[in-house]
Amino acid sequence: MTVLLVLRSIVSMSSAVFVWLCVMTMIGAPASLFDVLLPAILGGFVGGVICSTFSLRLGLYMAFGSGMILAIAFIIFRQGYLAIPLGDDTMRALWPLWFPPSFYFGAYAYLRFRLNSV
Repeated sequence: MTVLLVLRSIVSMSSAVFVWLCVMTMIGAPASLFDVLLPAILGGFVGGVICSTFSLRLGLYMAFGSGMILAIAFIIFRQGYLAIPLGDDTMRALWPLWFPPSFYFGAYAYLRFRLNSV
């Protein structure tokens, strides 16, 4: 059971990163705060939907956990490994913090959709 949850979380995080990369490629160089946050929000939403698709009962918990892991990994990589400073605009530098709420909202929206369609 635990191994299956870990594998499902990895799949949902990978799909969120894939959507994030696709949206970042379509937008190009981010010029505004919206251009920075939109890929993270869309990627997290898709990852949350995938978490709920895998498990309706544990989807919300798995989505929030996956979002937290992804946000922490991005922050550690950017600020720790690449040593990118926070700079003047902290909200722009900490954009990965939008992964957990968008994962959770994606999972919640899918669950509401499933409940209303039955």
